[in-house]
Amino acid sequence: MLGVLMAGGKSARLGYDKLVAELIGIPVLLYSYSSLAGSKANPIYAAASGNSKDAINLLESLGAKIIFTTGRSYPDDISLLSRVIGAPFLTLAADSIFVKPYHINKLIEAFRGKSIAGAVKINGRIAYVGLNIVVPGDSQDQIYFFDEVNLGVSLNTTADIDRVRRIIWNGGYLSLLQ
Repeated sequence: MLGVLMAGGKSARLGYDKLVAELIGIPVLLYSYSSLAGSKANPIYAAASGNSKDAINLLESLGAKIIFTTGRSYPDDISLLSRVIGAPFLTLAADSIFVKPYHINKLIEAFRGKSIAGAVKINGRIAYVGLNIVVPGDSQDQIYFFDEVNLGVSLNTTADIDRVRRIIWNGGYLSLLQ
C-alpha cells in the first residue's frame, strides 16, 4: 500500500517549523519518515507545501518523492491526494514521532477496504495518532485503537513539546530510537 508522509502544515500554533526542529539531535521529520520507510507501506511519498522549505530540502536530501499540496489544511491536502492517487493510501503525520513501523503494519493488516484511523484513548477521550488509511470517496473512518498512550502525542504547541521532553527525560527516548 502506498504511504504518504504528511509534511505540508504551517506549524502555526507552535510558531516555528517543527518538522526540522530537533529532538535528541534528530529532526522531527526523520522519526516519522524512517518509520514509514521501515514499514510495509510501499512506495513512499511525502505531501509537502511551500509552508516548509527546510522540510522540503530535507525530504529531497532523503530522495523522497514529493507530491506538492496547497498546505492550507489537512482536509484540502487529503482531498488533493485522493484525486491524484485515486486508490487507498496510508498517511502518517510528519510529527507523529512515536509511531513505529509495527504500528503502521498493524493498521495495514487491519485494513478491510474502508477508511481507517489510528487512535488511542486518553482519559476516556479519543486521541488520533496521525496514522490513517484513506479510501477516496469514504466519508466515515473506522477507528483502530492502539494501546500505547504516547502515540496520541502530537507537536502542535509548546505544551506538547514540554510533554515530549518529559517523556524523553523519563526514559521515553528509547521509544524514539527504536
